[in-house]
Amino acid sequence: MSIENKNMALLDGEPLISYCIEALKHTDITERVCSTDSAPVANLARRKGLTVVDRPKHLRGPIVPIVKVIKNFVETNYGQDEERPDAILLVQPTSPFVTPYQIQTLVGMLSAEPDAQSAQTICKVPHNFHTWNQRTLSPNKQVAWIYPQRSWAYNKESKPTSYKFGNLVLTRTAAIIQGEMFPTPSLGLEISLFDSIDVDGQNDLDMAEALVQAGVLGMWTDNYENGEE
Repeated sequence: MSIENKNMALLDGEPLISYCIEALKHTDITERVCSTDSAPVANLARRKGLTVVDRPKHLRGPIVPIVKVIKNFVETNYGQDEERPDAILLVQPTSPFVTPYQIQTLVGMLSAEPDAQSAQTICKVPHNFHTWNQRTLSPNKQVAWIYPQRSWAYNKESKPTSYKFGNLVLTRTAAIIQGEMFPTPSLGLEISLFDSIDVDGQNDLDMAEALVQAGVLGMWTDNYENGEE
């Protein structure tokens, strides 16, 4: 079950959205914009120095693709093509363990490859979650493999390595205008499984809280160096 107003859910006593904002403060990115239709989120973002953009009514709600929201922002706030930023970084409040290192590295990767249209963090999928290991469950409780490869690819070594989305994507603005958030060629930066946690439900929040309390992960503050963990 999802968490109501989850962007403001408390993680170690701090609203979830505070984590990505603090990470951004330790990077070279100076234009930081929060698009929201939530008053509490807007108020917190303003207090932390972000520019807040209220979403139009037709772009509100959980099922609206985020690329449409960003496209609307660009077209509304940058009249001419030459005024538009080269790329836009999507930072999601439900990814609390974004780091300055990850942000700066993606920016550097995309800047160094003019032909690349996006750069994203990715995370290696654990063997037990591999695509070929997925199953179906019939109404009469019968379990079956979805992919026939599983009949012979029964161990980790016999399966190709696969990756899931990590926590960040940096996309050329021109591609966003065309309605693409992950255009190719896309560059990848591998991050840890912990860093890629996406807080959607209470179980995710509980796991994130446990990692913070264990000292494994936490918020970026002035006491942290801007570098790789």
